Amino acid sequence: MTTNGSDGASAVATYADRVNALPGVISPGTPVQLDATTWQLDVAAAGDPAGDAAQRLVDETRAVDAGPGVHALVAGPAAEFVDQQSAIDSRLALALT
Repeated sequence: MTTNGSDGASAVATYADRVNALPGVISPGTPVQLDATTWQLDVAAAGDPAGDAAQRLVDETRAVDAGPGVHALVAGPAAEFVDQQSAIDSRLALALT
């Protein structure tokens, strides 16, 4: 996550609470400040990163409103798998024609 204001810690904590409350989170994370405006939040879902629970958690996390002044990206093995599947799906029809 990145923040653009002096109240970054509070905004990031609010976002982290929202993400940690998602039903698929089995290991809630604590935000770690990497520099003045960059934060990391690690959470985990049950099972394989390519599994349904992890994929669902990626989608749900991406749908969470990060709030004003916070820009959040979702990364990691599960997010990479979701993005790869999306890229394949978006081009599959072209490959079949």
